[in-house]
Amino acid sequence: MASAILALAGDFVAIRPQHAPGEKACAVHALLHASDLAIGNFEMALAEGGVPLEKTGVRRADPAVGPTLGVIGFDVLSVANNHTVDYGWEGLESTMRSLRGAGCSVIGGGSTLDEAAAPVIRHVNGLRIGVLAYSCLTPAGARATEAGPGIACIRIRTSYEINPLIQIEEPGDPSAVAIRTWPLDEDLRDAVRRVRQLREQCEHVVVSLHWGFGSGGALAEYQAPLARSLIDAGASVIHGHHPHAVQGVEFHRGRPILYSAGIYMAEQWSQPASPVVMKMRAGMSKDGYVAYVQLCAGEVARVCLHPIVLDDAHQPTRATGTDFERIARQLVWLSTPLGTRIAVEGAAICAAPSGQTINQG
Repeated sequence: MASAILALAGDFVAIRPQHAPGEKACAVHALLHASDLAIGNFEMALAEGGVPLEKTGVRRADPAVGPTLGVIGFDVLSVANNHTVDYGWEGLESTMRSLRGAGCSVIGGGSTLDEAAAPVIRHVNGLRIGVLAYSCLTPAGARATEAGPGIACIRIRTSYEINPLIQIEEPGDPSAVAIRTWPLDEDLRDAVRRVRQLREQCEHVVVSLHWGFGSGGALAEYQAPLARSLIDAGASVIHGHHPHAVQGVEFHRGRPILYSAGIYMAEQWSQPASPVVMKMRAGMSKDGYVAYVQLCAGEVARVCLHPIVLDDAHQPTRATGTDFERIARQLVWLSTPLGTRIAVEGAAICAAPSGQTINQG
């Protein structure tokens, strides 16, 4: 039976050339190299020029960094996020060109929406696997349109509902405010259409989504309905990132929703930043995982997560001891309410729908 192992990682930021990673980082990169198809989210502009967007924080590194990243092992990198566009289209175009210099397929950005939302299709061990990427975080001026450049986005609408009865008796109580979020209809319809079209060409479709909040375990209201809609359209795996933390795993129709793989590498944390950004960093976790998702003809056979934690240089290391135990507890705590069973198997943490036996590797 045809079978392929996907390796799915979280946010990846390199600001220095990666010619000779350390031994511990190489042990993590080996997980990517050992897979059949490794997918990540590159979240940094690699550009010398460009005009910075007006946003909370911008960052960039030398484009010469990109071609050195091949040693890490990613086959496909998404640029559909809120930082590759920090220096506008000139910066995004430079970033994509730089990453391709490492031999990576780059998705999620382009000169038009059709180009930004175009998939990459890989033939792996007899399976055709298609990958799409979108960001639900859309800085002003970042979104690709029918005639303009940028990243592929699924825009999110937000409303704030105030309970007047609570507000009267408890002025200023945050519980008086409910935050409602939902995808913009036209963007959701377009994404669903593209997933369906890709599914007609491939046995499996992976959708990489930059979504949610920047830290913590909580989910935004829009996330689960969005993921389920994409799975109903034909996606086999939802690969989530942006929260700088490990989040829960859910299954819909037997297909995994990885809400957040956390951090893979965060070298930007060594750079100076504004007080606002430094305060944000203080609340971010150094935890992450590399998910191994085994795809067979017509099904997702197995999901196992390999925990990682960043060292003092913000490079990935394999989580062991108390770090491993902390990440395992986090996954149990966040995944169990989603109807997911979590079990430790050696150096991995495996996930399956509750009531279903976890397949042995």
